[in-house]
Amino acid sequence: MATYKLTYFPITGLGEPIRMTFALAGIPLEDERVPGADWGALKATLPPGSQMPILHVTEGGNTEMLFQSRAILRYIGSIFSYEGSMLYPDDPKTRYHCDEVIEMVEDFRPLFVHTFSIQDPAEKEAARLALVQPDGKMYGPMKKLNDRLLKFPFAAGDKPTIADAYVCVLCFMFQAPSFLDGFPPDTYKDMPNITALKDKFCALPPIKEFYKDADGIRAPFKV
Repeated sequence: MATYKLTYFPITGLGEPIRMTFALAGIPLEDERVPGADWGALKATLPPGSQMPILHVTEGGNTEMLFQSRAILRYIGSIFSYEGSMLYPDDPKTRYHCDEVIEMVEDFRPLFVHTFSIQDPAEKEAARLALVQPDGKMYGPMKKLNDRLLKFPFAAGDKPTIADAYVCVLCFMFQAPSFLDGFPPDTYKDMPNITALKDKFCALPPIKEFYKDADGIRAPFKV
């Protein structure tokens, strides 16, 4: 039987959907949280170009490192289940709906990255706030996702999948509390379906247990 270790920063970000999926499936995960100050030294020991998150899969005495967050998420969703349903389903249409929603998140997630290059903190925060205002670049694709989430009880159908974990985590990077300064506490005031999906997914018993003591940037996942 394989064992797993996730190596990622202590933040939510791209590692948290993986943590959530392990929690939902009830699969043990060694969660190695690497402070930013230690990443450079660790990176020097890894293959050139390596980035986190990294999933270490050990089986039969051999360990393989898996990279690329969404590929990891699809991999574990293909082998893990919740209440008998695969978290990245075998059915092609349901799998499409998973990918559809994940890619809709990706339509807006990268649009804030340029703000990391802004040196003045006040200017950086103002730039991030502007992105999620009705005339901001992120607002339109966020609203499109919100409207799409009316289609099914969960993101991809009647049952939870990796898409729900991805929406919950990545969307709530852009609403305070977040590790990204500048985003407001009411980003989704006009987008109730995003918040409703987060609340429904996080109320599932394994997720509720996982986040029962959550605070700070993980407080939105405690329901």
